[in-house]
Amino acid sequence: MSKIQKSVMQRFFRDAAGDATRLPWHSEEPPPFLARAVDARALARDGGGRALDVGCGSGHFAACMAELGLAVTAIDYIPDAVAMARETCRRRGVAVDVVEADALEYRPDEPFDLVFDSGCLHNMSGAELAAYRRRLAHWLAPGGDYLLGHWGRRHFLDWRPIGPRRRRPEEIERIVGPDVELVDFSEVDERVPLPFGPWVRMASYWFRRGTPPN
Repeated sequence: MSKIQKSVMQRFFRDAAGDATRLPWHSEEPPPFLARAVDARALARDGGGRALDVGCGSGHFAACMAELGLAVTAIDYIPDAVAMARETCRRRGVAVDVVEADALEYRPDEPFDLVFDSGCLHNMSGAELAAYRRRLAHWLAPGGDYLLGHWGRRHFLDWRPIGPRRRRPEEIERIVGPDVELVDFSEVDERVPLPFGPWVRMASYWFRRGTPPN
């Protein structure tokens, strides 16, 4: 993420003054595929599932994962976002470990059963993408699920000089690498405020990491 992008993101959270509804991308809808991924792998059974929310923002999705029974760690590099996420989880009555950390530098002691990213990868480009892939390989346990929300590219001219990158599905699969396989995919076009809108293609990906041979 460039310095300009970081400055813009910091301003959004500062201007929101703790009110997540003032963020242009705010949504409290459960992330696509999340409940299915938890059910399919029984991650929350007996409290055994660990999840990582990368770039947690306001914390609503981290809280949603905690409500499904996962032990959640949420990271964000913006102090105002970290404060907002902690307040969100407190208000919803769930325990989430919210950590101020840069995604490309975050190294947990052990991998996670589920990694969720809705808004981090699509702010990266260049060498950051390779670094992100290396981090993902470290974060995600064998057989674990990786859920990604990323803005899709509707046509050749669908881009903005600032804000998240818009990428086609084949680009996403190249970025995340061959260690994960696509389980499911969906996309929908939605109206969003300027400067990001008026239209954005919201793409959701469900990947799963293979298990090593015995």
